[in-house]
Amino acid sequence: MNHLHLSLISPDKKDRLKKLIRYIFIKQLLEFVLLTAALLAIIHLLGFWVVSQTLNDLAVSSLLVNREQTAANRDVRRINILTRNITASGEEYTELTPKLVELIGVIPPSITIQALEIFRSTNSFLLVGVADTRQALLDFQKNMQGVSWLTNLSAPTSQLFQKTNVDFEIRGQLNDF
Repeated sequence: MNHLHLSLISPDKKDRLKKLIRYIFIKQLLEFVLLTAALLAIIHLLGFWVVSQTLNDLAVSSLLVNREQTAANRDVRRINILTRNITASGEEYTELTPKLVELIGVIPPSITIQALEIFRSTNSFLLVGVADTRQALLDFQKNMQGVSWLTNLSAPTSQLFQKTNVDFEIRGQLNDF
């Protein structure tokens, strides 16, 4: 089938018509690009506004929490300090019962212990008591020499002037305590 092209428009008008079509096409394309850019800019500005409002709200709420919850924050700090202190004291824990059982094993019935003070800062101890007789005190001091965790035992010699009901103080150092 043959197509017949009959052109009744002059070539000059044809060129102008083609230019007009190109111009309208480019104009519509630019309108589309500008409309898209404007929509993207509006979306960007709205997003910026939402983010800045959220950030402001977060800052305000954190200030309110700091103002209104100072008592709770103080309590939490106090509990944290207490927990740290408990943890630190637990790290220095030493089982005392087996050592006391060893010491009790060398105490004869004629000795009455009134006090046992252990000084962890100086790693020393003080044992205060009453012995029925001077010989019982001397035997007790000799027995204490065999206790593995006690060293450098010393007792004042003035304690040995009495024959009965001898009050005594024995001082010494703690070994591996």
